[in-house]
Amino acid sequence: MNIGALKKYLNDHGAQEGFHYVVDALGDGEVHGIAQENGAWYTYYSERGARRDKHVWGSEAEACEKFRELVMDYMQDTGDWKRADGEEEDIWRV
Repeated sequence: MNIGALKKYLNDHGAQEGFHYVVDALGDGEVHGIAQENGAWYTYYSERGARRDKHVWGSEAEACEKFRELVMDYMQDTGDWKRADGEEEDIWRV
């Protein structure tokens, strides 16, 4: 999965960029983020104008997979996660 496919997947499930997640940015509140810096992909938690809990991943695909899990778990906890159009069950959830 790459960043474009990740954003489409999240948006198809009701995620709003800037509210449920951010890409290479700091959120207005507390939100999970993903970014690339100096060729490395990392995930982080945007809080109080800073990137905290930063984890560097070996590839874009690995970072996107972890990020998908973080956002999906958060949205399921808050009741915001939606089944995508035409999707009978969430194939990603085990």
